[in-house]
Amino acid sequence: MTLPETVASDRATRADEQAGHPVLAARDVVKSYPARGGESVVLDHVDLDMADGDFLTIVGPSGCGKTTMLQLLAGLSPVTSGAVRFTGTVVESPPPGVVYVFQQFAKSIFPWRTVLDNVVFGLERDRGIDRRRRTEIGREMLVRVGLEAYERHYPSQLSGGMQQRLAIARALATSPRVLLMDEPFSALDALTRAKLQKLVLDLWRSLGITVVFVTHDIEEALLLSTRVVALRKSPATVDIDLRVDFAHPRNPVTLGEDPRFLAMRRQLLDSIYRQEGLSYEDGAR
Repeated sequence: MTLPETVASDRATRADEQAGHPVLAARDVVKSYPARGGESVVLDHVDLDMADGDFLTIVGPSGCGKTTMLQLLAGLSPVTSGAVRFTGTVVESPPPGVVYVFQQFAKSIFPWRTVLDNVVFGLERDRGIDRRRRTEIGREMLVRVGLEAYERHYPSQLSGGMQQRLAIARALATSPRVLLMDEPFSALDALTRAKLQKLVLDLWRSLGITVVFVTHDIEEALLLSTRVVALRKSPATVDIDLRVDFAHPRNPVTLGEDPRFLAMRRQLLDSIYRQEGLSYEDGAR
């Protein structure tokens, strides 16, 4: 079965399983840490639903708990109370079907492995996939991210943007239901960032996966997403849950001139600036 056939089969199964139900959900989630004299609450009774095919982006002030929320959704950190569920099952450890692309992507790939060997790493634990099929899948993913000419290279021989493509290819090689991305483009230059934004959108649309994305960049959030959630801080709660219904593909040049885009941008910036004690009258833009 080729990768596209697998994707089509998965989509049919998902439709049957998920009719009317979120693929990933946080219910009344609280996350706190021990602190002197009590506890420090980071997330306070947060509710989030992510449907199959959503591209949900989380924004908010620095330190408000965006990455913490992503780690809870990934099963990398336990909730203090409430629950995270993936396809209806409570998440207590990283579930198969949910993958995480870290902000420091260079630290998540193995320098001693070739590009191809990095991509197939997550498939090696699956005894139902032999070496030949792993290699086929790995090469298919390298074609999807434009790295097919570099399969024998090592990560140190790649640029930062190419290393991020490698991290994305490895994450998607296991055919996940949900892709979690923590500020994946923050360290990249503007042109490389734009290319990778388009790549992620193309992969999201072609594979039919759910993406949960964290960024500080409001324009990036509105360009990519079907929904944008803005968090309050200290502790974090949901301030805004905004449906972004611009048609895809989206042109970043013309989209930025759309009055609806500008109104959404203003609403999200107001949320963040208000919490930081800033205002447009202060000259902040």
